[in-house]
Amino acid sequence: MCNDVETSLVWSRRCTSAVRWSFLTVGVWWLVFSLPLFLWVDEPLPSGKRRRVDFARTFASLSHTFRHLSEYRAAWAFLFAYWLYIDGVDTIVVMAADYGKKLGFETTILIGAILMIQFIAFPAALVFGRLGERYGPKRGIWIAIVTYMGVTAYACIMTSPVELLVLAAIIGLVQGGNQSLSRSLFSLLIPQDKNAEFFGFYNVVGKAAAVNGPILVGFVTLTSGSPRMGIGPYPNPVRTCSDIFQAGLRNRVHIKVPNTTARALREQPSAVPGSQS
Repeated sequence: MCNDVETSLVWSRRCTSAVRWSFLTVGVWWLVFSLPLFLWVDEPLPSGKRRRVDFARTFASLSHTFRHLSEYRAAWAFLFAYWLYIDGVDTIVVMAADYGKKLGFETTILIGAILMIQFIAFPAALVFGRLGERYGPKRGIWIAIVTYMGVTAYACIMTSPVELLVLAAIIGLVQGGNQSLSRSLFSLLIPQDKNAEFFGFYNVVGKAAAVNGPILVGFVTLTSGSPRMGIGPYPNPVRTCSDIFQAGLRNRVHIKVPNTTARALREQPSAVPGSQS
């Protein structure tokens, strides 16, 4: 009995130490990859005196952007589709670890799955960029959304850690590409002289979408009593996430993309793979 208690205490201390070291390594990671920005990217000096934030003017500018954007029906339709499917992406990112815990997977497996996504997402985003150049960003986004739907459907029935790791690898293949191609597609639907203004609204839509999916999944889990509940009047929480992707896919189909060349697509700004819009 005493030996068991001592062993538990030793493992508890090791886990605490590991968590502390993980925070330190994250800080070092941010520092190292921020150095190129700090050292080699020139930032224009601010002109004139600093002004106080004028909230009335800010909201007036936002209203003007909203009205101006509504004149571009394709861009407006894309934003609605993006709001839906990026909500599904954010829900997977936020709820994946909690869902894995509810299925009884160990913390080490969950951490490994999350790390796997990050390391696969970067090179996969480069491949997706090439696909976007050749076939267009709309088709690449379609592939990513269908992949997410397949992952969420299979997650309903997975039982082993190996299956979780396989699903994590598949998510990593489309995670970065979906985000970068979304930005590329949106840039094709808006006037070039309004890039900064419209992309600001694009980022607001992405941030606003991050709330709906987790709330919906939490509500369904709470009312059904089980994350796997798929029979009866309550949908499965993971399938609920899949339904979000389906809604985004249906709205994306109706978006008309102007004719562009591969060269024009290469000139579109791409997003960092792990970033959220």
